[in-house]
Amino acid sequence: MWSSWSFSQALKPKIQFIDGLAHFCFTVPQSRMIAQHLQQKVTNDSVILILKKNNFTLKELVITKNEIIHKTNTQRASLKTISKNQEVQINALKTDLRKEKTKQKKRSFLTKIGAVIVIVLGILIVK
Repeated sequence: MWSSWSFSQALKPKIQFIDGLAHFCFTVPQSRMIAQHLQQKVTNDSVILILKKNNFTLKELVITKNEIIHKTNTQRASLKTISKNQEVQINALKTDLRKEKTKQKKRSFLTKIGAVIVIVLGILIVK
């Protein structure tokens, strides 16, 4: 995961041959600068790894959030349909109740008229 980087042109090592092999030799300040750059790269790579993990987690959370929103919208639509059906049932029951009250009033009126007729007939028969 190392990103490419280069040092400035001022960082030129001395080449020494030891046992026929070429070795690059740096001064102490140059070595410190190389160590700082390497440490910065390690730190940057760690931060990149952490950010990638966080990004993955956040993407998962967005997917979960969208699923919850979809389920909530579906549930809301279902509850709205249930509410409309209940309103229709309530209105039908109110209509039935009004009709029943009207029938009850008619029965009460006819019962009163019948009682009056019976009383009048009873009085006429008795005389």
